[in-house]
Amino acid sequence: LGGDEFVVLLTDATPALSEQAIVRLKAWIDQDNKKVARGYEITFSVGWVEFNPAKHECVDDLLVDADAAMYRNKGENGNGENGAGGTHF
Repeated sequence: LGGDEFVVLLTDATPALSEQAIVRLKAWIDQDNKKVARGYEITFSVGWVEFNPAKHECVDDLLVDADAAMYRNKGENGNGENGAGGTHF
């Protein structure tokens, strides 16, 4: 991780609950973008994965897969919107 990247680790969350958290964050950022005239909008990209103990021996393995999902999604969908495993808002 570097620059403006950050990680959110949700425990005991289903993919549906994870998606709900992403939607809530997007709504909050959209509200802030409408209220604050800064000359640009805040956006974010998401790459998410579900923990698989057979594949992820450590947190770094999970982060590598999430990062790959985000970049793969951006490549498949232009700006990354609405792709499985990753989203750009």
